[in-house]
Amino acid sequence: MVSGGCQSRNNVIMNSSEYAIYVDQPLDTAIINYNSFSHNNWITNNPSLYDFDTIYYTADPMFENPDSNNYLLQMFSPLIDAGDPNILDVDGSRSDVGLYGGPYGQSYQYKDLPPKKPKVTHASPAPPLPTRKK
Repeated sequence: MVSGGCQSRNNVIMNSSEYAIYVDQPLDTAIINYNSFSHNNWITNNPSLYDFDTIYYTADPMFENPDSNNYLLQMFSPLIDAGDPNILDVDGSRSDVGLYGGPYGQSYQYKDLPPKKPKVTHASPAPPLPTRKK
């Protein structure tokens, strides 16, 4: 904890329809480093409080199967060895960002899975085709 603020490191924050981080109390500062923000409308409601001085990621984290609550990272995930360099995984490498990274995380073999089919979240009817003039 930072005096008058808070810290967040090595987290994945995703699928928020509003803000990934919402502040409703005054803070002096917040340190938000080595986090992944994926599929959120906005990262925060007050960016002036945050010092994004290190790194944050907005790419797809490439979980094995998040629909089944499987948040293991796939091979080639941008979050592998991308966490805070001062925090190490159980195998001694730089920490992964997310649930299974860090000294209390889990060591596992990264799977090279085929790409997932895109999910259709919104569909609009196709516009009418133009007619040719004779």
